[in-house]
Amino acid sequence: LKASIKYDVAKVGEDFSGGNILSSLFNRSDDRNAIYQLNAALSYQRESYSGFSFTIDFVHQKSYSSELTQFFRYNNDNRLEKLDDYSMFTANVALRYAPGEKFYSSRRYRYSLSREKPVFILSHSVGIDGVLGSDYTYNKTQLSFDKRFWLSYFGYLNVSLKGAKIWNRVPYPLLDVPNIRFSRLSDDNAFMLMDPVEFINDWSATWYLSYFMGGLILNRIPVIRKLQLREVITFKGVIGGLSDRNNVNKTDDKVGLFQVPYSTYTLGKIPYMELGVGLDNILKIFRLDYVWRLTYRDHPNVSKG
Repeated sequence: LKASIKYDVAKVGEDFSGGNILSSLFNRSDDRNAIYQLNAALSYQRESYSGFSFTIDFVHQKSYSSELTQFFRYNNDNRLEKLDDYSMFTANVALRYAPGEKFYSSRRYRYSLSREKPVFILSHSVGIDGVLGSDYTYNKTQLSFDKRFWLSYFGYLNVSLKGAKIWNRVPYPLLDVPNIRFSRLSDDNAFMLMDPVEFINDWSATWYLSYFMGGLILNRIPVIRKLQLREVITFKGVIGGLSDRNNVNKTDDKVGLFQVPYSTYTLGKIPYMELGVGLDNILKIFRLDYVWRLTYRDHPNVSKG
């Protein structure tokens, strides 16, 4: 049983953790998507030795605009008005199944030792307009799958898949925004070259693939193999869409929706994709990757690599 209250900086479309000095030092742009959030939560989690667990959360979240990210909402006359904040109260249920999973636990953290075991998570979030301060009716369903596949002599492959669906008409901060890492610190479960809130969806399917070759190529090179370098290949992508009811450019009834940033797009038939190659185990500590943006390279001012 856990209760928490937090008032901190948040970033739309980015799984941001405040206080990370390295992320701040290696940040590759400004905080154009930064807002403030007051978050109060009550959570109950129960686990069984079979690998099944469930979590029930009750969360009240109030989001405040900032000088960098301002909210403009369409009123009953379909005219824009500035909005200082909006609130949501949601009840969330998550079902997790990881058969045979084992952990190493310390006093503060717990680490899974069973990456080769599959992990399935099904979750649903509900918010009702007018109930306990909610400004919108909100339903979001997510399904995810994670597993490490051992390829014997050829290394191993980490696979992470996620699907998400928003069932209601909501402003863009409540839509499904792909997770990005706007830093030069690598993250295998985030997009490295996508701009903040570059894409918004109310349904999406995302994949993150990381192939660790274990020296399959470099160990065959006489001098290089003494460095014990390891090869890494990453391939990430997301496909999705935005229904007309959540698209301010296609719906006639815009009441309650927010004006989207000028640099925000919807995904077409082509997925957004990134490809990376890297060297791991540099001095037995570091990993260095180079990442290419494969699609939507014509968007203005985006990083292509």
